[in-house]
Amino acid sequence: EADAFARLVKFALGAPCVTLSPCGKKAKRIALIGGSGGDEIHVGKAACADTYLTGDMKYHQTLSAGENDMNLVCAGHFYTEQPICARLCALVAEVAPDAMADAVTSCKVTII
Repeated sequence: EADAFARLVKFALGAPCVTLSPCGKKAKRIALIGGSGGDEIHVGKAACADTYLTGDMKYHQTLSAGENDMNLVCAGHFYTEQPICARLCALVAEVAPDAMADAVTSCKVTII
C-alpha cells in the first residue's frame, strides 16, 4: 500500500514527517524528483508511475496527483536533496581532489 511506502520513505530519508496523497494504488513504479517537483508531475505520469515521490509541492499541485492517478509522497525539500550531496562530493573529488579539499570540508547541513 502507498502508506507503507510513505513510512519507508520517511524512515529511509530520516524525515520528521511525509505527506501522502493516495490514489488507491499500490506503490510499484516510483517516479522521483528531488527538491521541489511540483512542476514535473507530468514526468511521472509519462513514465507510467503509480507513485510520485518529491520534496515538496504547492497545494493545488498536490491535489493533481489524484487527478493524474498517482500516489503522491512529499518528503521535504531538504530530505530529498541531501542524500545526493555526499555522492556528488565524492564524484567531484574523484576528478578534482585538490579543489574539493580546499573548497568543501563537509556536505552536511544541519537544520535547527
